[in-house]
Amino acid sequence: MRVKSLPEAEALPDLAVSSIDRSGAGLSVVVSNFGSADAPDVTIRLMGDGGAVLSEKTVGGIPSAKTYVPGEARINFPVTSGSSVRYRVIVDPENSIEEIYEGNNECLSVVK
Repeated sequence: MRVKSLPEAEALPDLAVSSIDRSGAGLSVVVSNFGSADAPDVTIRLMGDGGAVLSEKTVGGIPSAKTYVPGEARINFPVTSGSSVRYRVIVDPENSIEEIYEGNNECLSVVK
């Protein structure tokens, strides 16, 4: 069996959804970079209950956590108000950014 060598972890970003909150007529999403390499052109996708893409935005980059403080980007998505709705936020949905860990790129939240 051949084992593929991985790049050194300290040379990669690690993107994660840190929070999803109702903000006026929309959702405020915070995406953090816990890695020690900057993440360029990060796409964040907002999906609704049935899996439909509601919105998608790209931020110009999220700085690294080289100073032990994660870099952050706050993204606001307009949504219609109403009853509780389940939202799924996916960071780097096409996996175009090589990261330390890909398992923290999604978050499911019920927002009232």
